[in-house]
Amino acid sequence: MADAKPGIYASLLKHPNVSKQLIDGSKFLHWDDESPSPQAVTLRVDPKGHLLHWRDGSGYIDSLEISNIRDTRTGRSARVPKDTKMKESCALFGSSEALVEDRTVSVIFGQDLVNIQWQNFVATSKPIAQEWCSQLFTLATNSFVNNPSFYDLLERTWTKLSVTRDTEGFISLKNFYKPFASHRDDKKRIDMALSNCGLLSKKVSDEFCITSTY
Repeated sequence: MADAKPGIYASLLKHPNVSKQLIDGSKFLHWDDESPSPQAVTLRVDPKGHLLHWRDGSGYIDSLEISNIRDTRTGRSARVPKDTKMKESCALFGSSEALVEDRTVSVIFGQDLVNIQWQNFVATSKPIAQEWCSQLFTLATNSFVNNPSFYDLLERTWTKLSVTRDTEGFISLKNFYKPFASHRDDKKRIDMALSNCGLLSKKVSDEFCITSTY
């Protein structure tokens, strides 16, 4: 035991390598159990592999943490819509040569292994679905992603904020409240801190925070 090298395993933990395809994004149809109809979205992963996020045509953004992904499935194990009209809409999206399930990426996620949810994305082709399914699972099972440092957690929080920028580069103040404020006094402290830093700006009747390059 005297010859043991306690630091040798630390060097094996490396930041995940996010492929260019995931960073640039791909077009998908998104649906879940609560969706009245599938929505066309652009699906992306940030360069550090913290977040899977998507934006629809109206600019609405949703996301989930990569570390909360428990499994990814495509093909026979993927989930397809039970509603006939929704399934037909998915079938008309992209290549008609592949079945809907072969072009579907089902993302199973949750804080634990019991309370899980599904998000489903239909790609334009089978190879794209397979690539995304494989890459997302590799990221989700990366030891570095699942054992973040304090700095990584801060960076992850910042990533959640930065992907909500609008076309003019603003982040809505309400998005700052979500991770940092639990009651009204916290909101006042956030307002004061951002104001003192000169980051608060007015846009129409809502308050926004101007973001700088991170």
